[in-house]
Amino acid sequence: AVVSTQSTGMELLPHVIILGLVGFIVIISWSPSSSLFSWHPTLMSVAFLGLQCESILLFHPRFSPVSNHALRVRLHQIFQIVGFVLGMGGLIIIYILKEKAGKPHISSWHALFGLLAMILTLIQLIGALPLIYSQIRKIIP
Repeated sequence: AVVSTQSTGMELLPHVIILGLVGFIVIISWSPSSSLFSWHPTLMSVAFLGLQCESILLFHPRFSPVSNHALRVRLHQIFQIVGFVLGMGGLIIIYILKEKAGKPHISSWHALFGLLAMILTLIQLIGALPLIYSQIRKIIP
């Protein structure tokens, strides 16, 4: 498909929606009675809604603000890695809070799918290593 290079202003819409959703979640997470738990939705929304969605949009010819392919690839890598690290932070926080409260882990669909998302993200990061490092490419066919 041929993508028009003419700007309509709609190119910013997905970025505005992502920023709005992340901002909304962060704002409602940090109420006056916020605690350590507030970091869980904050880190997870910045990681998955923010950075990882933006890293995907980097490769869309219409919605990417970056035209240089090498820069898009590098930014994609950075956003994915930082997103995973922030997601791990959110996972660790929830683990600590469950331990302190003596509550069982992975006891809801939310927890199960959250853990599955982190595992699949880790698999993708590991799978990308041969693409990034040529030495690994030589070892793994």
